[in-house]
Amino acid sequence: MKKKIVAIFLLSVFFLFLADGVFATEVDWPTAPLTGATLAEDSEFHDFIAYAYGWGIGIGGILTFVMIVWGGIEYMLSVGDPGKQGAARGRIQSAVLGLVLLLSAYLILNTINPQLTQLRRLPPLWDPVTFMDIMPDEDILQGKPCEFVILYSGENYTGSSSGRLSPGEYEEDFDYNSGRGYRQMTEGERTRYEEAGGGGTLEGREVLDGNYIEGETCSLTLYYSTGAWWWRDACGRVLSGITLSASTFDDYLQLDPDKGEEIECYTVNDVTATEAQ
Repeated sequence: MKKKIVAIFLLSVFFLFLADGVFATEVDWPTAPLTGATLAEDSEFHDFIAYAYGWGIGIGGILTFVMIVWGGIEYMLSVGDPGKQGAARGRIQSAVLGLVLLLSAYLILNTINPQLTQLRRLPPLWDPVTFMDIMPDEDILQGKPCEFVILYSGENYTGSSSGRLSPGEYEEDFDYNSGRGYRQMTEGERTRYEEAGGGGTLEGREVLDGNYIEGETCSLTLYYSTGAWWWRDACGRVLSGITLSASTFDDYLQLDPDKGEEIECYTVNDVTATEAQ
């Protein structure tokens, strides 16, 4: 019993040490065997799970080899003692069985449900559209609604643009990877903008037509289509919510094309309207 407690304690310390590295790693972590996962400063929880699983299999293989060698030596040294030989055989069999279970874990999970083997970014704890009142943004407090968004096909607001999209539902393919939301400027912002001589930006935010300023009063809700061969619902299930502006959507576009998952519907939301409700 004491040995089990010590083993659990050591494993807990090991995993806590790795988890701390997920959020504040300052060293180059070695690549995990089999999964090829690595850890960096921006790694998230699902990256840690993949990293720990890869190393778990690698360490498990090493321990299995050690146990087989140990059992073999014990078996050879216990000639004439059936009891000790039986214990050595049991040790070897347990080590091999453990390795088989460890290596077949992926196959078992993939057989039950392939999605169990796909580590994805965890969804947000709350929908930014519904629960913005938990953490009110300065733009929300201004009381100016979302006027429109502009989406871009590339990261960092590059590539072809969508033009100005007003709040509403859009049932079409989503081929964008960054976007900005705009609201009307307040009188104070307009005064400061004019005093600064214009220039298209105010305090690091883009200004359009001298009247609209980039702000966090707009959001997107992305849906992926559901259905079967005889019917299809483009706005089937919510994939993620994105508060704009966002220089990349990579963390929100994790779909499996092999399963027919595509974003064919999205909505542009006015966060202040949700706040007022």
